[in-house]
Amino acid sequence: MGSGPGSPFNQATRLFQQAARFGESRHAAKVKGEAGVGVYSFNTMHAYVNAFGNFLKYARTDFGVKLAGQVEPHMAEQYLRHCAEKDVAMGTLGKIASVINKADAVMKDIGWRSKDAPPLLAAGAGRHRDAKPTPFTPDEAQAIVELLRQGRDPRFAQLAMVQRYAGLRLREAVNLRVEAVSERGDRIRLASGDGTKNGKPREVAVLSPDGCKFFVKLREAAVAHNDGFVFRDRKTLGRAYERELRRVCRELGIAHSRTHDLCSLWAGETYGCFCLMGASDRQARYEVSTMLGHGRLAVLRHYLVTD
Repeated sequence: MGSGPGSPFNQATRLFQQAARFGESRHAAKVKGEAGVGVYSFNTMHAYVNAFGNFLKYARTDFGVKLAGQVEPHMAEQYLRHCAEKDVAMGTLGKIASVINKADAVMKDIGWRSKDAPPLLAAGAGRHRDAKPTPFTPDEAQAIVELLRQGRDPRFAQLAMVQRYAGLRLREAVNLRVEAVSERGDRIRLASGDGTKNGKPREVAVLSPDGCKFFVKLREAAVAHNDGFVFRDRKTLGRAYERELRRVCRELGIAHSRTHDLCSLWAGETYGCFCLMGASDRQARYEVSTMLGHGRLAVLRHYLVTD
């Protein structure tokens, strides 16, 4: 692969350039059984490079993988889940899966991956399967917070609790403003500039008494901040928190370690609270979906585990 790994997009470009079959017949290649490792148009090549480059960028950021040939199946699976949680349409999700499968075939053909290496994605991934939510249990969340408190940065435990008690996405949690938290700690009012999904303002109800107490203390401690934000030095905070979360989950023997799994726990508990208050299943789902900032109830399949 040359003298250095190169950027994710440079690697993706070099990979698919070796599969270029411009001017050749894709139909003829299919008849010969050779179409799996060929790219037959410039536009297709451009789309493949963009899609696979984004995956490699994700793998580098979240797993520290610098070489395309070092990506592993669990990374590809988690990337699809990441895309699904961003409300990517199923058709687009299927195209991303197809690109990863194509890249896998090309990498094996040119020696970037071993020919007997397991496929990066199982058959049907991205087209016929939903990303299954894997929320932390309440006990797991408590253990995670307690271990984060023992670490080098107290903000990590606070971020985990913001996600656990209000279901905020990581970017929303990191950029939480003091004035967004109500004095009673029972409401989080996010403005359009708070890194919300699609830039839309929304309001989140904090239904847990422990959550309300936490947000009251968090707000009181941050009121004196000159910039109006709960957390200081936010530029690298999110990534550092994700790394620390992965570390403590490994230490605790928890098989999954996504910040999204704290949001999923909040979604399940909030859904249960609405049901206990007399809401129908659909009403409860609607309230949770609205507080998550989604326009479609179907997206809750990435958050909610119900019988």
